[in-house]
Amino acid sequence: MGLFLQPARGEAASRDRTLASALGSREFWLVTATYVFLGTLNTFYQAGAAAAIWLAGYAHDLTGNYRLPLLGSIASVGLAVGCVWLAAPCRLELQRFVQTR
Repeated sequence: MGLFLQPARGEAASRDRTLASALGSREFWLVTATYVFLGTLNTFYQAGAAAAIWLAGYAHDLTGNYRLPLLGSIASVGLAVGCVWLAAPCRLELQRFVQTR
């Protein structure tokens, strides 16, 4: 049974054993580690976004226009697209195989 789906028996010991087994399971810590990783990734993403806005304003103060920050944004989007392209599985051969059958 799940952690919160136990029938009410009035036995605190069985509830404590279930909680201990849930906290000791590998799946619990794997899920927890995943959420910690995603939270850390989100924190760095937000910090990078804040720094990018500040740097774009600083570049505008130095140059008088937003051309340099705009080109930097275009370059970062191109880099992200390239990374996704390289990380994606190759599906072209599978599509050709399915279409020929």
